[in-house]
Amino acid sequence: MTSTVAYLGPAGTFTEAALVAFGEMGAVNDIEKLPVNSPSEAFKAVREGRAEFACVAIENSVDGAVTNTFDAFTEGEPLQVYREVDLEVAFAIMVKKGLKLADVSTIATHPVAYQQVRGWLTENIPDA
Repeated sequence: MTSTVAYLGPAGTFTEAALVAFGEMGAVNDIEKLPVNSPSEAFKAVREGRAEFACVAIENSVDGAVTNTFDAFTEGEPLQVYREVDLEVAFAIMVKKGLKLADVSTIATHPVAYQQVRGWLTENIPDA
């Protein structure tokens, strides 16, 4: 039986990677992915019956609790945590071909990702 799982999209997010990990561990079989824009939307999809499950981030090891997710738990009928997965994440710096790390003066990133890489940036390109 196919299970629809709402997750913080778009495709390629760490949340989708966690969803794939759930599938690999047998927690959810035959997954139909439903990308949404927020934990609130993921939970709403479950509450409205458009999805059987929601895959959302609840914590990261650098920045702590994901408050948007905890807030979403309070927005309607109660939901229960079904399974948990620890997901190792890795980031990459993309630069124009031929540019050296020492030449980098500006970094553009998502605020949550920045929190997770700020130590590396401070150590390796402190002037950026």
